[in-house]
Amino acid sequence: RMDLLFNQENFPTLFLPGSSEPALSYTHNRAKFRALLQELASYRQREVGQHGIYWLNQVYREVPINPLFGPLLGWIWDSNRSYVLALADEDRVPELITPFQYLLLSAPPEMEAAFQTLKAKHGSTFCFHGSGSSNWHCILRQGLKNCSGTKLMSAGQAHGAGIYLARDSSTSAGYSGAHVSRQESPMPKPDLTREVTGSRSHNPDSLVIMAVCEVANVPDITKKSQIWVCPLEAAVVTRFLVVYPGGGVPHVQLTDTQVIDRLSALTGRWTQP
Repeated sequence: RMDLLFNQENFPTLFLPGSSEPALSYTHNRAKFRALLQELASYRQREVGQHGIYWLNQVYREVPINPLFGPLLGWIWDSNRSYVLALADEDRVPELITPFQYLLLSAPPEMEAAFQTLKAKHGSTFCFHGSGSSNWHCILRQGLKNCSGTKLMSAGQAHGAGIYLARDSSTSAGYSGAHVSRQESPMPKPDLTREVTGSRSHNPDSLVIMAVCEVANVPDITKKSQIWVCPLEAAVVTRFLVVYPGGGVPHVQLTDTQVIDRLSALTGRWTQP
């Protein structure tokens, strides 16, 4: 799957400091890129326990562990075209039952304009979208795509071709490979002291990531109970990113009018028709 996601268009070209010849590019052996990613992941795992998020500073030490770490991280940041912003305490939606909530705008201006046109005609609501961790690199850079029937499809198309969405977190969590906790009571509030200082200690492999999307109610959507399938890419835009640590996801419904109104108000701050 890595070969599919990192095709020639999405593959990094990395240079060693002071060199004009690429040390890593699409023409090199893919195994070299895979080895670099694994080495960086191992390095992060060793450093994060002591330094938290500041392990990134260690990468740019005068004598780095691997001189390609810095260029690789720079490419990851620079190639991300989404706008991601941590929501302030007062803006977090309590019904989502996680303190880790972020604004996520991934649609380019022309796609946002197309969505606003559909929204003005058909109205809109909000749905979850769950996807495996390997897919988020592309989602953050290209938005959600209808990959049904292509080599990039990762979860089948049992309900037809399109972008798969859900009105509840439990259904979308299943597409993320997460354990679902079907309790609707609030999860214990975590101690965010280390989060405020940046010393995060979460295991990235245990994080469940889902998008809250705004969906134009176009007639093309197939609705099968909690599952919605939208074949029209312009009718679906990401609005928020929610993260659940520990591999479990509580049961959250996006059918409550108050929740929809709160999400709409937040969205309206950063988007315009």
